[in-house]
Amino acid sequence: MVNKNALERYIRIDTCLSTADGADIQTLVEACGVSKQQVYKDLHEMQRLFPNIRIDVFTRKRKAIYRYTADSERINGTKLSDSEYGNIRDALKILESVRGLPYIKPAIEAIKKRLDESGRVQGESISFESSELLNNGDLVWTIYRHIREQTPLTFRYHTAFKYWYVYSIQPYYLKQYNGRWFLLAWEYRRDRIDDKGNLVESLDREDDSASGKFTQPRNYAIDRIDRSTLKVDRPRMTSGLLHLKCPIEPSQFFTEVIGATLITTNPVLDIVIKVPKLIPGTEWPNLDLDRIRTKKLHASQTEIEETDEFVRLQIRVRKNYELFTALMQYEHIEVESPDEIRSEMVKRLQRMASNYSDSKVAQK
Repeated sequence: MVNKNALERYIRIDTCLSTADGADIQTLVEACGVSKQQVYKDLHEMQRLFPNIRIDVFTRKRKAIYRYTADSERINGTKLSDSEYGNIRDALKILESVRGLPYIKPAIEAIKKRLDESGRVQGESISFESSELLNNGDLVWTIYRHIREQTPLTFRYHTAFKYWYVYSIQPYYLKQYNGRWFLLAWEYRRDRIDDKGNLVESLDREDDSASGKFTQPRNYAIDRIDRSTLKVDRPRMTSGLLHLKCPIEPSQFFTEVIGATLITTNPVLDIVIKVPKLIPGTEWPNLDLDRIRTKKLHASQTEIEETDEFVRLQIRVRKNYELFTALMQYEHIEVESPDEIRSEMVKRLQRMASNYSDSKVAQK
């Protein structure tokens, strides 16, 4: 039987021995508030009472240092190995990289403190993209909680076309793409309003859903939400007319697109891309080929032909804004088909070229 005072000393010694640096006798004496003789007795008694505890003794600066071995257990639980500590710290780093999770920040800090007390502190060795410049990054956690609680929301939304809409939605799923957060949701209703706040147009998606015109969820950029207007849609909630189950698997919603914008009226297209092995007109290797091979445009990307001069690729996606953004990051590729995508690429490149015409340069 271990009395209360002895157990308290064992736990304090246990904490000291769990650190990577270990502790000398004087440190253990100060931690426990007893004599050296008592500490020696406690060390011996701990190993007798807890057979899986293994204490290593080594010398540092002429002092005997006591520390648990790598395979030793602890009194208050199994001692984590170095690799397990590393895995936990990596997971915490990933959580810390996600903006908009203020409610879990105290938990992360508490776990980090416990790890640091164990002497497993390591310098930074990994970082993740997380833009501090985007609006409403801190709304992610708020919306996440509403998804878990299945509460309908209403908010005012600023579109890319400079229109304001008031939406009533059922939130389903959050996705991050290219540093931005997007919300997948069922749209109950949307009202278009002008700059003076007057109603211009109203669209009830419930009527469209009943007629079969509207059967898919929609996507909303979190940074376009007017945060001051985000609230629970109480009338919708009390009505009981809720679409709580997403009609498709949310993670599958994005499989046919590049990015986070899905326009269901756009068909899935087989897009063929020709990539020369040399930069046209030179003998220099085309580095775009290596880049597009190692960082695929889409999960569907396959190589359908290869010659001494070029490689022909194919992706199977729906047309959206992000598709053209992804294609235009490569200088030495050519979209061969379909004509719809090729023509759009030509128009975009011509518009870009017009911004750098000789006449404009001469005027400056």
